[in-house]
Amino acid sequence: MLPFDPKKPLYGFTARFPHAKRRIHVFADDGFAYFRPKNAPDDWWGTTMQSVSQFREFLSTRNRWRRGRQLRIPEYAVWRVFFLRDPRSTETRLWQIARCSSGGYVIPVGHPKELDGAFFCSSEKVGLSSIRTSTAQLRAQFEREWNNPDSDVRAALDWCDLSYEERQWRSIVWQRGGRDELERVARAACILEMEDGWQDGQSLRLGISVYHHSISPNGVSMSAQAWHSGWRASSEHRITRVFSRLQERSQAVVDYPTGARDDAIFAWSPDDPLDPSYVKADIEIQIEPPTQHERLEAALFLRNWLAQNALDLLDDWFAS
Repeated sequence: MLPFDPKKPLYGFTARFPHAKRRIHVFADDGFAYFRPKNAPDDWWGTTMQSVSQFREFLSTRNRWRRGRQLRIPEYAVWRVFFLRDPRSTETRLWQIARCSSGGYVIPVGHPKELDGAFFCSSEKVGLSSIRTSTAQLRAQFEREWNNPDSDVRAALDWCDLSYEERQWRSIVWQRGGRDELERVARAACILEMEDGWQDGQSLRLGISVYHHSISPNGVSMSAQAWHSGWRASSEHRITRVFSRLQERSQAVVDYPTGARDDAIFAWSPDDPLDPSYVKADIEIQIEPPTQHERLEAALFLRNWLAQNALDLLDDWFAS
């Protein structure tokens, strides 16, 4: 069940943990470093939510800071790890759960490495010690939270199933406009902008960024670029005027994690949120060379949208 061999530690070290001198063994999978004190129960596993190299640096930094005194791993840095079968009746996956006093982190074992897991906040006000609590108690608390329909745990598991792009869309709060208009109009404009310029195997990248602060007009910026030919939409291209009109009609921000039920809380740790001055959602939509039917649909949709919302741009695309 473990994603590493518990009989083959990478290395060991001695530290004060939590109040007595203990020998600590370190293990790893492709993601995090895990550790366990010698003679601890077989199901006791801890992590600092760091890779092996990051964990080494963490130990080295603490050792320098303590100036020769015995190395100590503080309880606040420890997340306890255990593994559970998916509690949903239709699922058979194995989940890794890391718990701290205020919440936890879930990630499917054998997950695609480009996708992260999800943080969640505990619905129980009394936290358990991340060092002294038995694994059985931690499992029981997780299962109680799962049985609570208002718990973040249920939403966190659903969040893990979302693609990267869908997570980005979910973190955006629209104050004006919305995803449907922005994506459909931009996609249609991209299809028509290339006209007969599509090359074999070439695709077009549509980029949409939304910022926590309005670094760009109304918080939204857009771009388009061909993958292989190096073509990039610039000020002389008519598509940039459509992008500008869409940006004027849209106003959005990335929802900074402020509460347990925010979607954004699943993407960033509640204990270590990102600086809101540079938090943004980056969405890349890949548009493949269209069929003739898709071209006709895009032309009809864009003509109708321009006639209703940007009449001054209509001649750019459809000469009278």
